[in-house]
Amino acid sequence: MKKAIIIFLIFISWAVVSQTSNIGELTIVEGTVLSIVDEFDNKDTGDIVNNGDVYLYSSLINDGMFRYSKNNGNITRFLGDVKQEIQGGGSLEFYDLLLDNSSSYPAFELRTSMSIFNKLYLEQGILQSRDLGGSVLFQDDANHEQASSSSYIDGLVSKKGNTEFEFPVGSGEHYRSVKISSPSLVSDVFSVVYHQENSNDNGYSHSSVSSSDILFIDNTEYWEINREEGNSEIELTLSINSGSSSEALVDALSGSVHIVGWSSADSEWKDLGANIGLNDDDLITKESTLGFSIFALALMKTEEVPLDGIVIYNAITPNGDGKNDFFLIEGLENYIDNTLKVFNRWGVTVYEEGNYGEEGKVFRGKSGGRATIGGGNLPRGVYFYMLKCKSKATGKYIENKTGDLYINN
Repeated sequence: MKKAIIIFLIFISWAVVSQTSNIGELTIVEGTVLSIVDEFDNKDTGDIVNNGDVYLYSSLINDGMFRYSKNNGNITRFLGDVKQEIQGGGSLEFYDLLLDNSSSYPAFELRTSMSIFNKLYLEQGILQSRDLGGSVLFQDDANHEQASSSSYIDGLVSKKGNTEFEFPVGSGEHYRSVKISSPSLVSDVFSVVYHQENSNDNGYSHSSVSSSDILFIDNTEYWEINREEGNSEIELTLSINSGSSSEALVDALSGSVHIVGWSSADSEWKDLGANIGLNDDDLITKESTLGFSIFALALMKTEEVPLDGIVIYNAITPNGDGKNDFFLIEGLENYIDNTLKVFNRWGVTVYEEGNYGEEGKVFRGKSGGRATIGGGNLPRGVYFYMLKCKSKATGKYIENKTGDLYINN
């Protein structure tokens, strides 16, 4: 015996609000289109089976079941130009889901959990689940398309399965995806949340590092990546972004930025290395990611680079006694051009100069040159420098040197 299908409209004239509700079984068969303009409330007795094409132009409250029964290209579309909410305590499963909303952040508020079984089309509009109790789970072999700085997920995203995957996460109008290599088992589940915050302020001290080669840990963003099920080893890919990464990382040349992970066991950051991906801004972990769940990018002290005749004295005492009053770099005359930058421990440029060493252009412990902050004596402490030199033979900048610089007033 077939269940009754009951759809009714509730009009609340005094609030000028209309709502479409379902309390029974509603099946949208293949080749059928259902459009709902009003807020759609699927009650706890409701069972929506979408094997066709559903258009939702307002919010969805799902306390029942919203699912599909055929893998036939069925799709649910959220469309609009005002914010749409997705909420409720029921089961929410989509084969294909398309999000296209032109309203300002957040275009979509996700206050429940939902699963994608085939494809999520992030056409337009940011989906916020952060601080709302929502989450998105991509099932095995599910994926997404069209993620960008104007369309991503701001909150928890999980992936089940043994295929490589790029998590479409971001925040603050920055798309900051994370890629993982293929886990070992189809039952493995990984989750990702991107934080546009200083990890140092959230209990992951930047002064606690396993190696002095870690000069600076990004203080603008980090990623939280957890193994929810399984214990597979994976390679992790993060990227440098000019809009969200610290200035020191954006300016760094290839090889001097690594991925670091916070070790809860040792309460310190550890260097996980970095291989360069197909995109020069993509960095892939060299070391094991097991035992880590907090990841960030860091500027590393470079190994000795064969800069012909260059000698760097990395301590200054700018007290006017004629000894070590400025940052001395010998051998710069062997190159046709150079650029020197000095950063403080927050990754902010305090000194920048081209053709350093010529015409009295030297760093004397004062903010200056083309620095991003105003002039004045800098406080005593540890800074770091980045030197790039242009070869006479090729006319190109060679690999940069980075390292510590000590100011002792």
